Amino acid sequence: MPAISRSLTVIMRCADSYRGKLLAPLGLTACQAPYILYCCHRPGASQEQIAAWLHTSRSSATRQLAALEENGFITRSASPRDRRLTLVSPTEKARAAFPRIREINRAWQEAITRGMDQAEQDTLLKLLEMMRDQAVRLLEGEGA
Repeated sequence: MPAISRSLTVIMRCADSYRGKLLAPLGLTACQAPYILYCCHRPGASQEQIAAWLHTSRSSATRQLAALEENGFITRSASPRDRRLTLVSPTEKARAAFPRIREINRAWQEAITRGMDQAEQDTLLKLLEMMRDQAVRLLEGEGA
């Protein structure tokens, strides 16, 4: 089964390169785009919630969010109810970038599934979701 991991890795690296080129004019990287999407969908989420949703470390999330804040895409503030939590909100710059990020993601998905009929795309999505769910369970210790 190593071919699955290799294929997924190649797809993700190609996706990052493709999206990175198209996001650069917005001042974003491919790694930062998911943070913008999450923040626009859930303004006021904590850094911990964002890291958990992206399945990344808190330190990686903090670094990406710091860069986004520095570039004017988000604001961070202490939670009024729990000063230990940092809440993240999108700025107008992030909200303006949001539709373009979604468009780039949609174009990528259409490009890599070109030649597949709808039933094949549906099956692929179902299988990938099953693999994703199993990967999360394994990481959380449930499927070991």
